[in-house]
Amino acid sequence: MANRVRASCCDARAFIRAFGGVDGDAWESVFGGEGGNGGKEEEKKAKSGDGAAPPPAAMRNPPAALTPPPPPPKTGLRYHHVVMNLPATAIEFLDAFGGSLSPELFGGGGKTLLPRVHAYCFEKAGEPPATTIARVEGFLGGAPHDAVVRLVRDVSPNKRMMCVSFTLPAEVALAAASSRKKNAVEVEEEEEEALRNKRQKKD
Repeated sequence: MANRVRASCCDARAFIRAFGGVDGDAWESVFGGEGGNGGKEEEKKAKSGDGAAPPPAAMRNPPAALTPPPPPPKTGLRYHHVVMNLPATAIEFLDAFGGSLSPELFGGGGKTLLPRVHAYCFEKAGEPPATTIARVEGFLGGAPHDAVVRLVRDVSPNKRMMCVSFTLPAEVALAAASSRKKNAVEVEEEEEEALRNKRQKKD
């Protein structure tokens, strides 16, 4: 699979913006060199001798070439699916998609072709699918399209792992971050900031 798969170890929020073609700085930090963070961190370690990785073991029947595919262009690359497989926090990360996709790339030619997200999460046993979808909407900042909730497995008698699959809404993913609906995390942060300001005035 070496010539078909490109692995990156980087800030996932920057990765989303780089792939979506909306942030040149994010593209440089992710794809500007070999590996994650533009390869800068690895280059520093190699020069200092700290954290130097041991040489790889010899491969049995090595492929002719181990070159990964090239990075996407700076203008982004239209992708079709996103798998967010960490059930403890995946839903809380959905705000990263706000304003992350280039309208020219994902909404050009009169057609809107937006990726489908598959986010894993935990729910209490007996919770209806509507509860999971409402949580997704809160963090995403908009109503997910064509949302389907399926049971993955029971974790304990009162806890289940679920997978929510939905198409990113254009009003969230294609809109500028400043014009999109605020998600639950942003609202909570603003409320906390307002409370801090009130306390400071009283003091």
